[in-house]
Amino acid sequence: MINAPTSTDCLIPELSILEFFPLWFKEYIISTKVLLYTNY
Repeated sequence: MINAPTSTDCLIPELSILEFFPLWFKEYIISTKVLLYTNY
């Protein structure tokens, strides 16, 4: 029953990525989104 819950296995990596994501990379994504929005 340890490998049974697939939903939690899918949620845990996403949370870990959001928590341990570099702040500079977050800012980079935000800046790219801003550039994309300003171009349109």
